[in-house]
Amino acid sequence: MKLSSNQVIILEKSVNDKYTISDALREGHQSRKQQHLKNGNGFGYSLFNEESEYANTISARYYKDESEILI
Repeated sequence: MKLSSNQVIILEKSVNDKYTISDALREGHQSRKQQHLKNGNGFGYSLFNEESEYANTISARYYKDESEILI
C-alpha cells in the first residue's frame, strides 16, 4: 500500500539537536554514496520531505539486516 508523504503524521515540528545528524556525518554519507556508486556497490540513501510524493517505509526488521536508518 502506497501512502503519500502528506499522509504521514509528523509528531513534532522541531526536535532536539541530539536527534539530528551532524553536517560531518551528512557529508560523509554523501561522499560514501558517490564512492560506492563509482565502484558499483549498493550503499545509498534517499531524502524525503513534506513535498515528496512518496517516502520509503521503515522495515520492522531493519536492525537484523545490518541497516541503519537516519530519520
